[in-house]
Amino acid sequence: MTEYDNPIWEDVTVTYHESLSAQVSVNTKQGVPTDPKNPRPADRESRGSWEIIPYAQKQGLDPNEITRAGYGFEVTVETTYENDWETKVPTGLEDTARPIGGTFSGPTGVYAEFYDTNKHFVQEVALERTPGSSLGKGKATWVLPQLPPYRLKSGEFVYERKHYTDEDVKDGEYLIRIRVEYAGKNNLYTCLLKKVLIWGSMYDDIYTTPVPKAR
Repeated sequence: MTEYDNPIWEDVTVTYHESLSAQVSVNTKQGVPTDPKNPRPADRESRGSWEIIPYAQKQGLDPNEITRAGYGFEVTVETTYENDWETKVPTGLEDTARPIGGTFSGPTGVYAEFYDTNKHFVQEVALERTPGSSLGKGKATWVLPQLPPYRLKSGEFVYERKHYTDEDVKDGEYLIRIRVEYAGKNNLYTCLLKKVLIWGSMYDDIYTTPVPKAR
């Protein structure tokens, strides 16, 4: 006879697993072709690609990972956190074992550190998790915070999530160090490195955004 008011408990060890991974990408927008002889308002973000695209093709590089000193680029981090917490049932207890509660979430923060081509620290920025991204298990996307809007000569307001390089930065590799902190039961942590190639200066691009004629 089973005495349900006075059960005999037996400890059973169950091993659970959790994992954290991340990927980082950058986008300078310099992969969009432009024509310096026929500039368009849409060329604003890719001004410079008229030289950068041929250079990237010759070097076997991605033009969206190359830019001029003084221009900006986007940073996107995708994190994936998984665990099988309380999803396993000990052998022989399939009919009686039940979850006792508790959940574990993905990263609490993602941070980008920027270093110029002389390896000098520039700044650290906390990335923002995009709406709809998972707080718990699964994938989450993180982006740079939105910069204050600025107004073009045309009157248009521009809203961007970019990191802008200094106009005096020398040619070379501009380093982005990504820290993903802390996920799950064991405070999982990971670090990533990404580079943007600085090639030339914004002043090399001799044409400007067309301004509509006043009516």
